[in-house]
Amino acid sequence: MNAPMPSVAEVWQRIMSGPEPRIGDVDMDAVRIVHHYLDPMSKYFRYEARGLERIPKEHTLVVANHSGGKLPIDMFLFGHAWFNHFRFQRGIFPLLHDVLFSAPPLRRSFRRLGCIPAHPKNARVVLDMGESVLVLPGGDYETFRPYSERYKVDFGRRTGFIDVAMRAHVPITPLVTIGSHEIFFVLTRGERLAKWFGMKALFRYNAFPIIFGLPFGLYFGPVPSPFPLPSKMVSEVIEPIYLHKEEADHRAYDEGDLEHTHARLEMQHVVVKRMQEAMTRLAAERKLPIIG
Repeated sequence: MNAPMPSVAEVWQRIMSGPEPRIGDVDMDAVRIVHHYLDPMSKYFRYEARGLERIPKEHTLVVANHSGGKLPIDMFLFGHAWFNHFRFQRGIFPLLHDVLFSAPPLRRSFRRLGCIPAHPKNARVVLDMGESVLVLPGGDYETFRPYSERYKVDFGRRTGFIDVAMRAHVPITPLVTIGSHEIFFVLTRGERLAKWFGMKALFRYNAFPIIFGLPFGLYFGPVPSPFPLPSKMVSEVIEPIYLHKEEADHRAYDEGDLEHTHARLEMQHVVVKRMQEAMTRLAAERKLPIIG
């Protein structure tokens, strides 16, 4: 018989109990408890994860596109698929915006689940421990892109993840998800509004989006978010990229190349190009928005 789903109070008690974990630690028992609650969420979004067998046996930097505003539901569901695939024998450590760690209760709960503040040093600590890290390089710029650009992988000129992977000598494993930018409708990033309101100085945000969604119609700013529509989501892991080795679409790079902006952007282009090709293919499979 299946174990009964723990109550919200039991979940909260579990993830809040004990000392605050160090970066790189994860409480697998707490992860298992939260895992129960992701089952109905996975069904609601008809979530499908493909290509998990392509994940390298060695530790890796998983690089994903960022969608769905401040509700990265697709990444929660990918974590659900990851732990199902590896039967809780292998963890993954997502990088989250550091504002989420400002309050001690949130910091303790996120740390217990393996989440770490988004900073290259933190990523290196975990990778050097032989663990895998999940990063969303596009950040607020990509996750608040307009609905019309929902099938576009857009990291801007951000190359920090390249630096992390090269210095840690790990492969980059691209992860592409479609459908998660259809849970509501981003009308504009609101970059000018963000400057007027001083969002970068206050929260390190470069966007003040205008969003249309349920139940109140128009939403302004990164929070709150509308109630998510049941858009079908599909994630696909594509073949790992070994930037240290020559491959069909790039030369072999070394750490010396990190000193040159053009070389960093070349490496970023390799990753984004492969991800965009996968995104375009997944988009071609999609018959209707939201329905899939």
